[in-house]
Amino acid sequence: MTAKAASSANAGAPPAPPPAEPERPAEAPPRERWVGTLELTKGAQPMIAGRIMSREDAERWLGPDWRALSGQRVRVLAVLRDHVCEPHAQCLQGGRIPLLEQVASVDLCTDPGPAGRADGVDCAPSPAQSARCKAECSSLSDSCDHQGAGDRGALRRCGCARITCEQGCEESGEPSFACR
Repeated sequence: MTAKAASSANAGAPPAPPPAEPERPAEAPPRERWVGTLELTKGAQPMIAGRIMSREDAERWLGPDWRALSGQRVRVLAVLRDHVCEPHAQCLQGGRIPLLEQVASVDLCTDPGPAGRADGVDCAPSPAQSARCKAECSSLSDSCDHQGAGDRGALRRCGCARITCEQGCEESGEPSFACR
């Protein structure tokens, strides 16, 4: 059968349906700004404000000598995801590991210069980070109050630590539950 004959034979057939559109990926979660001190976990993973970032992201954004920057404050724009651990697995906090993924940027913070003016990147914590920090302060405070029940001195220290912790959340975004 020639091409012309095949074409006329198919003339009465209904047209083929258009190809199916590929599925659209689910909307990606929004990136959030996280500010904190660059620390190393026991396994030498970079950790910022209690959240673990991949070594590859640290090297991509901070360079091959990123470990030398440990102890410096950084600002990260990334998606926060909690990895839920298998039963009996070792995890950082309550069966979950907080991860920073889809990292869009990592910037070094600088100390405030004269007159309190920052010479570099603004490293104030984001509202989301402050809110999570304050929630952690509240949880630590509740635990402290429970342990110090009946001891007025202990309860006073718990209240002082909560105030200090919440102030730290506004300044750094990192909870530090200690009376100062």
